Amino acid sequence: MSELPSLSLLDDLLDDAPLPVLWLALLLAAPLLAIPMLIFWIGPGLTVLFGTTLWRQLLLPPLLVVYTLLIVPRLQRLRAEVVAGLWPIVDAGDRDQEELLGEVARRHPAGEATAILIGLVLGTLFNVRGVIHYPTVPLIVAVVAFTVVWMIGAWIVYYCVQIARSTNRLLELPLTIDLFDLRPFAPIGRLGMAMSLAFFGGILLSLLVGFNMQSLAAPEFWIAYGLLVAVAFGIFFLSMHRTHHLLAATKAAHQMEAEQHLAETYALLRSRDVVGDTALQLAADITAWTAYQRALNETRTWPYNTHALRTLTITVLSPLALGAARLIGILLTAD
Repeated sequence: MSELPSLSLLDDLLDDAPLPVLWLALLLAAPLLAIPMLIFWIGPGLTVLFGTTLWRQLLLPPLLVVYTLLIVPRLQRLRAEVVAGLWPIVDAGDRDQEELLGEVARRHPAGEATAILIGLVLGTLFNVRGVIHYPTVPLIVAVVAFTVVWMIGAWIVYYCVQIARSTNRLLELPLTIDLFDLRPFAPIGRLGMAMSLAFFGGILLSLLVGFNMQSLAAPEFWIAYGLLVAVAFGIFFLSMHRTHHLLAATKAAHQMEAEQHLAETYALLRSRDVVGDTALQLAADITAWTAYQRALNETRTWPYNTHALRTLTITVLSPLALGAARLIGILLTAD
């Protein structure tokens, strides 16, 4: 298996890192935790930080950095499984795997920078209102922290979209598709669910760590998290829409072929010139094509099954239920 092309700067960093992923994540997250604490130590004092819920909110950026660096290698492995699953049915011609993968997966540094910039803008818009009217050090630090969170979230969206695009480009290559054996496409379903769950995990982490009661009264809170949930579902379907379109088109072509063959066979059978063994052969032909058509109609065109969807639902709803319990607990203990 050829090495997968890098889709981001983080891919390069993880490939060349001399440290284990966890140690690298902690090393990158440490400044995001140390700098705010240093600001409070020099300025308002650590008692101001730990006397409110602000310390929990300032934990969110470093936790998201650690979370992101831990999930990216998992997504890389799933990308490799997608390539391994599809490669046996790809008509590569004279080109080798490394050449083809280089064509379908390209890095876009400008796009990566743009995504982070969009996160910066959105994070500022959603969080700057309070600090404009009351510009204190704690509020400024909190706004910066949440803006960093938005920048990380925007990068995760960019990375997932890049994975989906590279997978979709791979599906544009000539493929030999057997609708009765969708195992080559199953890794695409697992990858799509993993990306969506990774995003849901980030949302849950931000709710559990960064939530405060005042947020419930802010329209920005509901808009922001509504947008994030929509993006999570969007990533899930974006990663599999091309696969569905390809399988649906193949299924439609085979159905049309079966219908045409049945129509021609019925026409011959109705002919008065057909008798004896020929009529029996045509009747057997009709039986076989009818069975084939029935089996074809039952084939799936999405790269997942009911069990996978059930697993996804349980996996998503379980942490959301925990998050809801956390919010209810805060509401019940609030003064």
